[in-house]
Amino acid sequence: MTITKDSDNITMPASSVGSSHLLVAIDFGGSLTKVVASLDGKKIDAYKLLTMTPHCVEVTDAQALKSEPDFDEKSVWLKIGKSSYAVGNFAQAHYSNLLDVQTAKTDTAVQKTCAVIAVLAQVFGLPVSFNVTIACVLPPGELSAKEDYKTDLVSALKDLTVPSGKLKPRLLKVNTLAEGQGVLNYYTAKYGLGDKVVVTIMSGFRNTSLLLAHQGQAGGRKTSGLGFYRLLQEIEGGYDPIDLIAPVSEYRATNDPQVLRHLLKSTKNPDRELERLVKAIEAADAKFVGDLSSWIKSNMPPQVDAIVGCGGTFDYIEKDLNSFLIARIKTGDKNLYICKGESLPNAADNIEMRSRFADIYYVWHSLHRKHQAQLKE
Repeated sequence: MTITKDSDNITMPASSVGSSHLLVAIDFGGSLTKVVASLDGKKIDAYKLLTMTPHCVEVTDAQALKSEPDFDEKSVWLKIGKSSYAVGNFAQAHYSNLLDVQTAKTDTAVQKTCAVIAVLAQVFGLPVSFNVTIACVLPPGELSAKEDYKTDLVSALKDLTVPSGKLKPRLLKVNTLAEGQGVLNYYTAKYGLGDKVVVTIMSGFRNTSLLLAHQGQAGGRKTSGLGFYRLLQEIEGGYDPIDLIAPVSEYRATNDPQVLRHLLKSTKNPDRELERLVKAIEAADAKFVGDLSSWIKSNMPPQVDAIVGCGGTFDYIEKDLNSFLIARIKTGDKNLYICKGESLPNAADNIEMRSRFADIYYVWHSLHRKHQAQLKE
């Protein structure tokens, strides 16, 4: 069962029939762009995963962008018309080390999509011209810009140059979903929740999104700025939030303060600073959980039939939210589902990445399955 209808279609040109057809699902994550892709007609397990850092920088000196026939996700740049861009790891290494957590994801979604398509053309050994179908997820608050994304993507693909030369993908379809929709669709079908009131809470690096479904129909979508970056900003001590990402996550997982020691600034009293830092993390965690609980409470019914929690930040705060969420489910903990991505075959080499890939994997899985059914027909 699906919760939303796939209606964002672009008519297939008659000349495109019979060409290689790339199926791509993209999550424009605030800390990592995550991609699942396959070729239409291949087996369900013949997919590829791709990750890229979220950096995207317009380059004024296009002469610095060198041709490279064997480029990959770490060395991709683009020319779209007269504008040039460095994307992902290449942009981070040569142009910017700063994560942009303020700009709307749709502002760079077209460039990132073109970069993803270019890299996947390398991965799958595609010719210069091929068909492509895109499914992507955005925060609910940015879905109003999905038509702009689609229009601008169609235009960009008409004049696209990548390190290996001109690339001419033919865009057949674009489907833009709310973040969390893949997880919501999957759990609704797996656990027979189509006639229930179901809430999905997707908490990531930049945002937390809430999706409400009434008997299989979308009943509301909300987005807040309460993501992991906000939590890190609350940690007192003058630390850069970006430097805190990995060590704070590791501290939460291990409860070992020593994983924070490399962050310390004091040479005279490092142990005292470490003690203050641990207390600052605990205080920031408590504030974040309180703020998020209040936001969830104000944006969902007092009682629902089921709640699905997902996303990397949800993993971080899951234990602190459990009792609050269980109290809002009619049947208690029986219908509280925490998506860890365990069902993703070979989707990632560690549990954390499986959890972060889950939403976009389920979006891709649905896309692939629909096209397989169409081929059989």
